[in-house]
Amino acid sequence: MFFFGVAIAPLWIAAMDIAPNFAGSSSALMNAAGAVAGILSPFAFGWILDRTGSWTTPFVFSVGLRLFAIIMTYWIRPDRPIEAIPRIGGLAVAGE
Repeated sequence: MFFFGVAIAPLWIAAMDIAPNFAGSSSALMNAAGAVAGILSPFAFGWILDRTGSWTTPFVFSVGLRLFAIIMTYWIRPDRPIEAIPRIGGLAVAGE
């Protein structure tokens, strides 16, 4: 678990590289996703534990989510910044 912290700094930097004009918004979205996961995971863990009666199943599920996150990290492309999207049909697009 300790070495998962090594990936934190590059992910925050990638958020700033991908959306330099919206660095605050992209960082806030990343932070909110982590907060929601931290709030919901104890409930999900308890629900899985109640359903299965096994402590192994929730931990296996957690490991599966970590492996999924590791795989998805390879698709982060900080060399391709997000372009600002112009207004569409008079509706404001997020970030404007």
